[in-house]
Amino acid sequence: MDVATPVMSVVEQLRRENGAHIDVSVGQGRDAVRKKLQERLGERVAEPVLDKALSEIQKALAELAQRLRPYELPQDYLFFLEYYGGLFLESGAHYFAVLGVGPMVEEWYAAIDSDSAIPELVKYDFLQVGTLSFRAETYQFQRVSFVLDLAGTIQKHAIIGIGPWGHGGITPLDVVRNPREFTGAWQLSAKSFTSWLSQAAATKGAFGYEI
Repeated sequence: MDVATPVMSVVEQLRRENGAHIDVSVGQGRDAVRKKLQERLGERVAEPVLDKALSEIQKALAELAQRLRPYELPQDYLFFLEYYGGLFLESGAHYFAVLGVGPMVEEWYAAIDSDSAIPELVKYDFLQVGTLSFRAETYQFQRVSFVLDLAGTIQKHAIIGIGPWGHGGITPLDVVRNPREFTGAWQLSAKSFTSWLSQAAATKGAFGYEI
């Protein structure tokens, strides 16, 4: 099954949006990663620095695979990480990001293994893959955490939107521990990673939340 073409098509839709920033990853080769690193650092990148950056991406992917065992990433999200690394889309009202591993990690979006990704979620067979943070008044300073259902607790490889949350109260960890107890705090956002990206493109990263 070809997972690359649909993902690439959706990412190119997102690239055309104002405020979109698309990273690169090892799948695009050394020159693409070098160019993005030079953009970040503001200086020429020597071969040893490039080698280290490529090694760190590969290491992050390998460690992620190990951390998720016995489960695996769906092939479309794995392709995204290997080819694009991560992305973000911002407006005056909100900030949407796909977490990842690329050279702009922690500059444009959080690392997939960072504290911002709530690593404890994996203990309950979920992985945070994205965030939607609000700047407008309706949900100001709150966020939606998008988590991948690894085991099929709700639906295998579906993306679940938890929130908006913040200012104390219910957290994503509360929800994944017992989804049935907190049915009003989450929704099935998409049945696959590619479908979720398509919704991001169609809604400019807002996913229908009133912002």
